[in-house]
Amino acid sequence: MIENNHCKSLLLLPANRVIKSQPSPCHSCIVIVMSDPRPREITVLYFAAASTATNLTSERILIPEGRFFLSSLSDKLVALHPNTNPDLEKVLEGSQWSVDAEMVDDPRTLELKGGEEVAVICPVSGG
Repeated sequence: MIENNHCKSLLLLPANRVIKSQPSPCHSCIVIVMSDPRPREITVLYFAAASTATNLTSERILIPEGRFFLSSLSDKLVALHPNTNPDLEKVLEGSQWSVDAEMVDDPRTLELKGGEEVAVICPVSGG
């Protein structure tokens, strides 16, 4: 536990956290920022054409530090699976996304933090 007498703030530090410091709003104190030392990882579920393209039904993907939005995941998956047949990039362009079993309307607004299950929902045809 660290007490900051100037700003009268109290901070509890769990043992499993990495500590980083940064300037405080008052510029007289230092704010301690805790981050999880474990890699940020998501599970991607592939269905239909996405599964055919990657030859996988699921995989675990590391996402980068900082803000990472669902809209950026397509580029990351295409980079991980180049030269696919069918073309994974085209498959993803026509697909929708589900995160933790909830359909996503706008991937640009959903930030992935790690631990999520993301499904690629490809369009299907039939009668």
